[in-house]
Amino acid sequence: MTQIGEGVSVAIPASERHDELEVQITAIEDAKGTSIKDGANQFDPRRNAVAGGKTSSIRLTTKHQTALVSLSIKPQSGSKPAHRFYGGKPVFRSVDLFEPGNHVINWDGRAASSSRRLVIEGDYDVIVHGHCLACGKVFEQKATIKVRKPWAHCYGGVYGGAGALVGSPLHGDYTARAASADKWLKNLADGSGFDSSVSTGAAASAALVKMREESAVWFWGGHGGPGIISMPTAAGMTALVSKASVAPAYSGIVAAANCTAVSTLPSNALDDVFLVVLCGCQTSKAPSGARSLPVALIAKGVDIVIGFHLSIYTISANKWTDDFFHFLNLGVGVEEAVRKAVKLAATPQFKQRLKTFRIYVGFGVSKTAKLSPARYGRKKR
Repeated sequence: MTQIGEGVSVAIPASERHDELEVQITAIEDAKGTSIKDGANQFDPRRNAVAGGKTSSIRLTTKHQTALVSLSIKPQSGSKPAHRFYGGKPVFRSVDLFEPGNHVINWDGRAASSSRRLVIEGDYDVIVHGHCLACGKVFEQKATIKVRKPWAHCYGGVYGGAGALVGSPLHGDYTARAASADKWLKNLADGSGFDSSVSTGAAASAALVKMREESAVWFWGGHGGPGIISMPTAAGMTALVSKASVAPAYSGIVAAANCTAVSTLPSNALDDVFLVVLCGCQTSKAPSGARSLPVALIAKGVDIVIGFHLSIYTISANKWTDDFFHFLNLGVGVEEAVRKAVKLAATPQFKQRLKTFRIYVGFGVSKTAKLSPARYGRKKR
């Protein structure tokens, strides 16, 4: 099979159709064997395009004569974000010479461009052309697939006064901060968006699983420190860390029983995560020579991570979150959205603290990258 990039066409001469169907799409399935043909089920490229060593498949039957078969997957004009983003061109195309019989074309759910990102939400036509080499006739059949929205996860720490972080009582309710991010992510201005959820009691290990297996955007707001963010649960506080950069003062809460290290993830485990926002104190900080938590996340494949070098105030962090995601949803680039949100801080003291933000980027990514339309992860090397 030959895969062809976006916008490349195959020269198939115009001709009258055969009286009977010569090329038929018999099935379209994701990697888990679930039918996604003609809207039978939504296609989730993040989790189901490739699974267990298998890829999604399009099954065809050709009849009577050897045929040159061209298959393309193209966003429908009614799916406006996808149609605009891809310029109305196919996101995937393959061409092959098929003998009469049954055939399978495999697809990994990614757009056939230089970025190789997972396709964005929308309705797509699967179009098959068959050019009969014996008589020159051309046949066509069409099916559809519905690509579901990507996932975003938002976490807010809700503390009841138990435990301590650098000797200070844990307190505060950060649910509103997470809910603010969730609100904007669900309602992107261009009509795309995320299936998102707010959690206020997820253990660090469970939150990291969500980041790895589902999230295109992962937001956290709460208590943090060099190399560490806290994830309180009913059973007590857990922590997500870059162990090498956790300061000695934090060592008491970085025990094996309640700590999950990013370093435990396989290489490139977070390749399909586009944006991680760590909205808390000192989340970008690390001792000299140590790898910060944002750097540890980038090393595992995240495109962009935002953190803060100094302590920030809860009230300003809550407002910053609302403003930041608001600007992203208007199509503003990540770095510009951060700076615009910082400028809207209520007082000079709040603003000065927020100005200590740091933005980290992965391979082939720019700080000017945009969230809209909803998108996934880093470019493939």
